[in-house]
Order: sequence, then C-alpha cells, then structure tokens
Amino acid sequence: MRRVWWQLLIVLVLAGVSRDVYASGPAFPRETVRQIIECIINGQFATGDSLAEVLIRQYPESPYGYFYRGAIRQARMIDSNALQDDPQFWSYMKAVIQRVEQKERQGIATPMELFFKGSAYYYMAFHHMKLHHWWKAYRYTRKGVHILEAAVRRDSTLWEAYLGIGAYKFWKSQKAGVLRFLLLIKDEKEQGLALVRQAVQYAHLVPELARDQLVYMLMDAGRPQQAWKLAKENLKRFPRSRFFLWTYAKASFAARQWVAADSAYRHIWQYVKAHPEQKNNVPHVLARLTRCACELGNIAEARRYFELLERQTSGNAPPPFLPETEWNELRHLPCLIGDVAQ
Repeated sequence: MRRVWWQLLIVLVLAGVSRDVYASGPAFPRETVRQIIECIINGQFATGDSLAEVLIRQYPESPYGYFYRGAIRQARMIDSNALQDDPQFWSYMKAVIQRVEQKERQGIATPMELFFKGSAYYYMAFHHMKLHHWWKAYRYTRKGVHILEAAVRRDSTLWEAYLGIGAYKFWKSQKAGVLRFLLLIKDEKEQGLALVRQAVQYAHLVPELARDQLVYMLMDAGRPQQAWKLAKENLKRFPRSRFFLWTYAKASFAARQWVAADSAYRHIWQYVKAHPEQKNNVPHVLARLTRCACELGNIAEARRYFELLERQTSGNAPPPFLPETEWNELRHLPCLIGDVAQ
C-alpha cells in the first residue's frame, strides 16, 4: 500500500501544472515548473528542491514553491521507505494552505490554487497515516477530497483534480470490505476508474502520471495484464524514471511476466545496493528477485537471493518492511525447500 500512496501523492504534485496555473499570473515561471516535474519523475530531488526554492523567492505569496518544497521533502522519504516526522514538511504544507486561504478571503483564489490546497491536505494525511495517526489521516484525506471537488465545481475541465478524486473513490471502495456490503460505504470503484481514465485522456501535462495511478488501481482490481501494458508504455516514455521503473516491476510481477519482472527488479537492485539510504527497500527487492528466479527455473540464483534475504531477518520474524504473508509464501516455494529454507 505504501507504493499506492506514493503514486497518488506524486500524481498530485505533478498535476498542479495545467492551464489554470498559468492563468493565475502572466509571469508564472512555466519553464521552471516543467523542470521541477522532470526532476520529480526522474528522482532528481536536489535539483527540483533548488528550483522550488527559486519559486518561493520569486513568488513568496504564491503557494506553488512551498508546495513543491514540501512535496519533494516527502518524496525523498517515501523513495527510501524511511518517512519520519519532519517539521519542515509540515511548515511548507501549512504555508500552502495559509496562502490559498488568504486569497479565498479576498475572493481571488483560482480553482488551481484550491487544487494545491486540497493536495496539501492529502500530503499531510499520508504523513499522519505513516505516523499511525489514523483519525487525523482520515480527516485530512476527507478534507482534501472536498476541496478538490469544490475546485471541479468551479472548473469542470480541471482534469488533474479528476485524477485525485477518482483515485480516492476507487481506493475507498476497494478497501472498504464488509462495510461496502453493509451499505455503509457506497461502491464507487468503477466511477473512480472512469474519472482517472478521463484524466489519462484529457489532463494537459501529466497523462503519464494518471496512467501510473491507473496501473495500481487495475492491479488491485484483478486486471494485471491491462496494468502491465500501461506501465510498459510509461516506462518507454520515461526510461530514466525510477518512479516508473518501480511501477513497471510490480505490474510485471502481478501479470506473471517473469522475464520482464526479473529484468526490472535487477535494475532496481543495482540502484538499491549502491545507495545506503535505500536499505529499507532491500527486503522487497530480494524477495521479488527470489520469486522471479524460481519461476524462471534459475534455482541456484533463487537460493542466492534468498540467502541474502535471510540475513535481513531476526529469529523467525520476517525481514523488516516485508509482509509476513509474502515471507511465508516465499519460504515454502518448491525451489527453495531443501538446503536453504527451513
């Protein structure tokens, strides 16, 4: 679920660059914002952060630079699977909300500025969720959705907001379980998928990000082959994006496209090994490489990866950041039973 949130949050970061942003001021630095987008997609966080800081200096009363600085701080932590309570993150997101609310009081806030305010609440909701502040996470998520819906009521062609609203409707319905059957939560999965498909088709500058979110939705809905094709298309367009590579690896795995999954996770493994801050991603990558090697009949390689994975364990507990169900399933793979798995 961590990666699902990560995709939705990055979508919301990048979606804030539509025609309405440019309409909010003739001097808005369009090229700078585009550079920030490319930096986020390709994981160049330091460069993107420097550009966002420039926006703050040039437009101190605008929410955009503050939003990107906060979003990039959180993106760094999510990328390394090491999110923590960060006072500067909260400060930037609150600055976004304060600036938009000031414009609302003056009656001059644009739909896109409302979009940034709603997205700031989404980011804070995610942070609360990771810190196990469940009630705050729920409240902030609901508030963010309501603000996005208000923006769409003012501008029905704000396709980037359809993306956030659609994703929320889908995941709320998909994870509701028995509450949906008791009619406590309306089933809006298909409506959510339709809204995100509209964003894929009509969003001005971020159709790839909408497509990426759709990949995760389709995987969870049990349509992995459709998801894999969409993920492959995104990676073809942005071959240097680690963000899209992660999605492609997971979609290939879900679709049982073992050759593609093995290749993608090998690329990720090379990056993770070379960057100590990625240590929390090691168990997931090793587990997936082990499974791919087993499925491809590379038994010796599967056992080698599994031995590396076992070094991450303590006693009988699964490795950190690896679900217990996946760990137990892996330990009982036929290709591992014998000398390695106990």
